Amino acid sequence: MIEGHDNRLVYDEAHAMPLSKDWNPHGVGYEVGETVVDTAGGYDLNWDANRVFKIQNTSVRNPINGKPVAYKIHAHRSRRC
Repeated sequence: MIEGHDNRLVYDEAHAMPLSKDWNPHGVGYEVGETVVDTAGGYDLNWDANRVFKIQNTSVRNPINGKPVAYKIHAHRSRRC
């Protein structure tokens, strides 16, 4: 329950933008896409897509950026010695 009962699960994936003289001249830009999870299933972390999960409440907005308030769930890769 985040600021009420109207919660949902989403995942964000960050993808590199193509090089562009006007929008990404140094090749460091990226775009983030958000997908709502509406069915139970095996959603992996997909390290190549930089996937993170969020529990959001769409009824309450962050006053600074206007996005829904959320808890971000970010798992780090384990390193084997």
